[in-house]
Amino acid sequence: MASFPMLKYTEEQLAQVAVAHLQEMGYETYEEVHLGPGPRPDIVGLKSPIIAIVEVKRSMSLTLLNQMMHWRGQVHYVYGAIGAGRIGLAADHLCRQEGLGLWKIESNLWGQNVEPRIERATISSVLNARLYRHKTALWTLDQIRKACNDHNRSGSAWANAGSKAGGYWTPFAQTRRTLHRLVKKDPGRKMEEYLNDMDHHYASTNSGKASLFDLIRRGILEEFELRRGGRSRSRGQGPIF
Repeated sequence: MASFPMLKYTEEQLAQVAVAHLQEMGYETYEEVHLGPGPRPDIVGLKSPIIAIVEVKRSMSLTLLNQMMHWRGQVHYVYGAIGAGRIGLAADHLCRQEGLGLWKIESNLWGQNVEPRIERATISSVLNARLYRHKTALWTLDQIRKACNDHNRSGSAWANAGSKAGGYWTPFAQTRRTLHRLVKKDPGRKMEEYLNDMDHHYASTNSGKASLFDLIRRGILEEFELRRGGRSRSRGQGPIF
């Protein structure tokens, strides 16, 4: 009789299952939440006044344990969600000792020609998370709540926990996307005119103009190129300033 390996989900698929599970628990969910310098939590769940964070990996690893430990004591509940593989005695002991929750996401279907679709996934709680009442936080609970917005709410274009493509929301990323859209729609204007017509994260139009020109010159904003005169038009893959 042929033996087939259990289906392995991608990290993005695992994150989708974890998001759905949190929502079933009554949480509003947000993904790849930008909290400034430092790690970004894969998933944040808000259920007033409770905040939960879920970190997702395809299997148990030191990286996952380090991510979970980073959030220990900063929010009320911390979970790790994994797919295939064993948890291991050391990881099990650490999670129990520190009150970290563990979810296992698997498929009950086996076979070489069966797609690992998320609707076939089952999620089980291997370890229950312990409520943290005394926070030793780098961020206050209010700061974490404010960082959860419509841009990173599950279902939005920026919500992509587990994705290898990146593209998570930040104030700068929003400015960059809005500017690119405006230039493609109405090329030939000066940078300051675009900035005056849009919401951006810079303190002023002048500081935004100087910063953006510097980023373009250094090749960080690859969709833009500089052009004498300070005006823009479309050419090749992107607008030109």
